[in-house]
Amino acid sequence: MSKSQLQELLEISSKNTLRDSLKSCGLETKKERYTADEIWHHFIPARQMIESGKTYKEVAEHFGLKDSGGSDVDFADTDGVEADDGNDVGLTDGLEVGIAEGVVRSVEDSIEQVLPYVPQLVVHTLKQKLNSQQMKTAISQEMNKQLESDRQKTGGGKAFLLKKMRQQNQNQLTGTTSQEQNLLEASVENSNESSPS
Repeated sequence: MSKSQLQELLEISSKNTLRDSLKSCGLETKKERYTADEIWHHFIPARQMIESGKTYKEVAEHFGLKDSGGSDVDFADTDGVEADDGNDVGLTDGLEVGIAEGVVRSVEDSIEQVLPYVPQLVVHTLKQKLNSQQMKTAISQEMNKQLESDRQKTGGGKAFLLKKMRQQNQNQLTGTTSQEQNLLEASVENSNESSPS
């Protein structure tokens, strides 16, 4: 998380306050980004101590910090106690909301980057599934069921094949489509059924 995100999420009023808070818990102030571990184990506890009335020096002592000469670390805000800004949202609640918002933004950004590739991914996956043995077996079984159903309706074996071939030839000669031919056959069958035997 960046410094500006920390400042915004935790509603820290000034850059000096942010810098001193980072410094008081031993975090490098020149860094632009901080890890979750640094935030949760250093920065948040430091901010909670400061908001509860501890000075920056007391926070630094808690974290065992001294400058290179062995003396206390210097801070811009000498009293270290910040005024209550009336914000009822706790530090961790604000951070959790901020992290959740950051995650949502990251997901949305990721989706935007992947979106142009979705059609290709879908086609690729469909090709894989269509070429799988499982799909070939399913298609073969369905075709066999359809053929068996047609055979039962029109008669099986050679008679079935001859009828299909005659229909195709007749359709080509008369220029009718298979749908038109099916309608013609249905009307002929209906007239045969309705006429007395």
